[in-house]
Amino acid sequence: MSLQKFFSPKSVAVVGASRTFGKAGNVILLNLLNLGYEGRIYPVNPRADTIFELKCYPTVSSIPEVVDVAVIATPSIFVPEIMRDIQAKGVTNVVIISSGFSEGSEEGKSLHQEVLAIAQKAHIRIIGPNTTGITSSESKFCTSFVPIEEVPPGKVAFVAQTGLFLGVLLETILSEEHFGISKVVGLGNKMDVEDSEVLEYLAQDGETEIMCFYIEGLKKARKFYEVAKKVTPKKPVLVVKSGVTGEGSKAAVSHTASLSGNDQLFSAMCQQAGIIRASDLEELVEAAKAFAFQPLPKGKRTALVHYTGAGCVMGADSIVREGLEMASLSEETLAPLRKITPEWHTLRNPVDLWPSIESAGADKAFSTVVKSLIEDDGVDAVVLAVGCMRGFPLEWPEMREFYGKKPVLIAVEGDRELGFSALEKLEAQKFPCFKSVQRAIRALGHMVAYRSHLK
Repeated sequence: MSLQKFFSPKSVAVVGASRTFGKAGNVILLNLLNLGYEGRIYPVNPRADTIFELKCYPTVSSIPEVVDVAVIATPSIFVPEIMRDIQAKGVTNVVIISSGFSEGSEEGKSLHQEVLAIAQKAHIRIIGPNTTGITSSESKFCTSFVPIEEVPPGKVAFVAQTGLFLGVLLETILSEEHFGISKVVGLGNKMDVEDSEVLEYLAQDGETEIMCFYIEGLKKARKFYEVAKKVTPKKPVLVVKSGVTGEGSKAAVSHTASLSGNDQLFSAMCQQAGIIRASDLEELVEAAKAFAFQPLPKGKRTALVHYTGAGCVMGADSIVREGLEMASLSEETLAPLRKITPEWHTLRNPVDLWPSIESAGADKAFSTVVKSLIEDDGVDAVVLAVGCMRGFPLEWPEMREFYGKKPVLIAVEGDRELGFSALEKLEAQKFPCFKSVQRAIRALGHMVAYRSHLK
């Protein structure tokens, strides 16, 4: 059964709609209106006539049409009764926001089984419970109970076994990052719809090119592996797996009732299926940004440019640790640099650019080295460090002419305000920026690993 209606429904019922700001049923309605969702919205609340000038209905069965999706945002104890009403109406797609099911008490586990039995009998598909559900930038459909003003469209999708991605982390991405988002799916407890089904759907989704997963445990690990093997030759799949320690595994059970499984087996599965595994959410987002902005490298020969000698040394160590290679620079590449570099300074990879900056100025030094390295056939990728310091202005040169020839990843360091200004200029030209050379190299390492898998 297709999941398409979940992401682009023509009508939605919000069960538990509320006039009280801050309640889940209030914020869900507010998000749908603020984001510009164009489908028909039916608040369900037996104690209200209207909410946000939308007519309220006492039950789902009293709505004048069979809605594409019903969103349930009520205490869990009421969910079985609501599901029976949904069953009577013939609605077949439900997002359950409510928590207090199998992740909680014995009563919650009993509620889980009761709701699942109703759904299976009526062929109702469920996302959740214990989740913020879905966001689609294309359809502007959103079931999050965290206020969201805008979701810029892009090609990165996030799938998470938690409400985190439609909450705080999504806010972080929207406020700090410049790549857009296609879909966000919070699977919660995975009562029904699980990871492999969403992976299959996103593989066919024309709006999605990069898929990012946060996983605590897999209900159908073999199926996920088989689907991923088919998907990764076409689109990169990035994964963060938590619950890798004993204590983390215990926390996963109490969070989404997940059994984390053997971490070594999970790592082997990722390697065989071509899945890119990140260690944490920060690394996941940074890798996604690199894939979203830059072309894949043809190989692992890396050129590093830094404005300090220490940065060159530490960056070279990181290149080796990430399984990359230091590129050998040709004389044709070094010749333009020699013209702006003092004779006493030895030029090699990594390039310590400070003597050239002192001699010719920052703008000329940076533009000369970037142009030379990009034109060097022996260089597959460039990592460049930019130091942003007050009293040392750097008018960053236009980079668009270099875009698409080979990946260029940039570490923006120094003053926070100047750095963010430089980051905005560079990422507007689709050059991804990172907080350190090490993090830029780590993201490049994931790109190289994916290219190697494709080969």
